[in-house]
Amino acid sequence: MPETAPQQDWLWSIESLRGVAIIAVVVIHVSSIVTSLTPTARSWEMYVAVNRLSSFAVPLFIFLSALTATHIFYRRPGRSWRVFYARRWQQVGVPYLIWSIFYLFYRFGSLGENHTIFYQPFEWSGWTFLGKSYYHMYFFPIVIQLYLLFPLLIAFYRLRSWRFGTFVGLFALAELAFYFLNRAYLYHRFPYSATLLTSYLPLVAAGIWLGAHVGEWSIWWRVWRWPSLVFATVGGGIYWWLYRLVFAGQPVNTLIVQGAWWVYSTGVALLLWGLANSSVIRHLSLKWLARIGSVSFGIYLMHPLFLNEWRRLLPVGTGWSFHLNNLAGFLCIFFASWGMTLFLQRVAVGRYLLGEPRQSQPGPIKLEEKWNVY
Repeated sequence: MPETAPQQDWLWSIESLRGVAIIAVVVIHVSSIVTSLTPTARSWEMYVAVNRLSSFAVPLFIFLSALTATHIFYRRPGRSWRVFYARRWQQVGVPYLIWSIFYLFYRFGSLGENHTIFYQPFEWSGWTFLGKSYYHMYFFPIVIQLYLLFPLLIAFYRLRSWRFGTFVGLFALAELAFYFLNRAYLYHRFPYSATLLTSYLPLVAAGIWLGAHVGEWSIWWRVWRWPSLVFATVGGGIYWWLYRLVFAGQPVNTLIVQGAWWVYSTGVALLLWGLANSSVIRHLSLKWLARIGSVSFGIYLMHPLFLNEWRRLLPVGTGWSFHLNNLAGFLCIFFASWGMTLFLQRVAVGRYLLGEPRQSQPGPIKLEEKWNVY
């Protein structure tokens, strides 16, 4: 595989987009207060737009996970699968189990939910497996599925020399087929399709293709920059418009809503990736965004805890106090999560909680050192 993109530029691109994604995640959860507004409220339209147009966040994380896993696979072809999975267990599996248990105790202890689930091991272990210990944990089973299926995905990719549009389009058709299968049969028996990788197949395909074609990114961008922009704007516009109806309690066609979201989230991921690696963006100083991305894992894990406590201590008001509460809440929650992540990076237990690689010296790991162990 030809590799002409400088390693340092590639690292900063990945972490910068993780920074964008984690900002959008926190925006989604803070702006979810829109469900308490009536459609006649003057700010309702704004909160709907902010909430729904930030929904590219988790798909972007999944796209980046597929891209980095593939790039590392091709960059280190002699690496065994045992090493690959040992690293993923440390990076994702251990933190996921620890935080799942923490949030179960938080829900049934601090929040006072029905604690009888603790006397039903099959029930709470199932919740943990499906990422149901808290509302944001669903992301982890999806990433774990990506890693478990990664050898098969790579084997399929290597069957032939795929064009980008063909490869992504094939996975999009597979996702559409799964949608109908789920609606007709699976959902009635397994109503947790949101925790399955099958909701993100085009993004996975795009990540695999781009991860395997590092030296062709500039050529790819010249071809796909305008289609990516069209997907993001048209898909996002339709998705936002339909969700206005959803939040207003009106019926909508779920296939169109889901399809618009697929197009929008895929378009945004491709657009942001192309921009992050373009010569224009590289001339900008975005190291602050990459630094946010380097702590995005910790912010993702902890921000719901700070958000819930913020809303318990400072209930939202009305009028301008409502908007100020949400803005101040976003800033406090974001920086509190960031600060706690930096603290955990400086203590021994932090590497288990954050999935950080083993270090000889305590403190935040340098970006280059972090990626050398992948």
